[in-house]
Amino acid sequence: MGVRERSAGYELVAAAQTAQILGPAGGPGDILHRVVVTASTGTTTILDGAVVILVIPVATTVGTTYEFNARAVTNWNITTAAATSCMCIGDFT
Repeated sequence: MGVRERSAGYELVAAAQTAQILGPAGGPGDILHRVVVTASTGTTTILDGAVVILVIPVATTVGTTYEFNARAVTNWNITTAAATSCMCIGDFT
């Protein structure tokens, strides 16, 4: 039997979230395809478990897309500042 592919979905991350796990449970092997900034007055931090992968800077233009296409070692999670939000697209468990 071949490897079963998951289909991409999305998750909205509201402002002022701390380490919001992407997906119902999140886990190793989850794929983060991209992050789209939907509002930005502060930073957004993308982490794999406790490891910071990227810090999106303050006042990033709304609609800016960051491409990842990477698998999590632990789980993808996002921390957003007040009045900063994003949409994460990927294959999350």
